[in-house]
Amino acid sequence: MNQSRSDVYAVHVLAPEEIDPRLTGDLRLIDSETENFAEITSSRALFRKYRKNRDAFVEEVRRYCTVRGVGHLSVSSDTPIEQLTLDLLRQGGMVR
Repeated sequence: MNQSRSDVYAVHVLAPEEIDPRLTGDLRLIDSETENFAEITSSRALFRKYRKNRDAFVEEVRRYCTVRGVGHLSVSSDTPIEQLTLDLLRQGGMVR
């Protein structure tokens, strides 16, 4: 019996606004999937906490993938697809 082997990779895509939010003042944040909302007042402390939580989440996903033998790469959604496939995936060892 001939078995084929496949490599599995996760590309974690983040919007530029998720990577570096540029919001100020009083805001109503709406979840695009559930339409639930939260009203907040932006501050440096709030964005520090946001970045810490975002980084912890990305790291948790990376660890999840690593433990299961899945390659992982985080990338901004504004990265041109050519750069992603030719540069970033190659650098991440996902393509040769």
